[in-house]
Amino acid sequence: MKVDQYIIRAINQYIAANRTTQKDFARQLGVSEATMVKWRKSGNGISDANWSALYGRIKDYLPKDRLYISSTGDEEYSSLNEGKKNMYYIPVLIPSLKSADLIKYNPVVSVEQFAQSENITRIEYRPKVIGIGGMFSYELETASAGVPPGARLFVSSEAKPRNNSLVLAVTNGKEIVLGIFKTTGRMFELDSGEKKLTGHLDDIRRLFTGFFPVISYEVICF
Repeated sequence: MKVDQYIIRAINQYIAANRTTQKDFARQLGVSEATMVKWRKSGNGISDANWSALYGRIKDYLPKDRLYISSTGDEEYSSLNEGKKNMYYIPVLIPSLKSADLIKYNPVVSVEQFAQSENITRIEYRPKVIGIGGMFSYELETASAGVPPGARLFVSSEAKPRNNSLVLAVTNGKEIVLGIFKTTGRMFELDSGEKKLTGHLDDIRRLFTGFFPVISYEVICF
């Protein structure tokens, strides 16, 4: 990660909001004060390990329009001082599912087969990508897990959800849940921001008819 003006501002705001000092903040992160000084100068680099620790502290002070979901399903920050991200671009012609379609969708069936059987006109044509598999999109009707209403989610029908990734799920009670998926030992939690669904990992198939990792999402502004 390369430092930009927003990272510098976020560090400054974190220090001020938490009534700490540059030296103490560096100590919290396990780095030297000299390293913290470098992080407060635009263009300097931050290692992946250090950025992971720093990002968790300053995330709330970074501009939300520069956060995105990467091809691994992780939330990341796009620095002004880095080149264009090599993100996974979703083809236009893929099935776009509504709530009723998603409830009926069986992940055992391929995206193409489901789209054809339900007369969904947009059919996926991109070859399946290793680790991602078949894709579909879903238009979110209400805000959930920090994603605004009206966002279009691009979802994998085959990839396995990773810890702390965004997941779109359909419960056996026909409830659609978008939330952050977390695991602790053999237990899982799906946090939508308003409520949390928890259980044993072995019970996921019993509790959900669909469990799909979100690869990316887009919000169209007019």
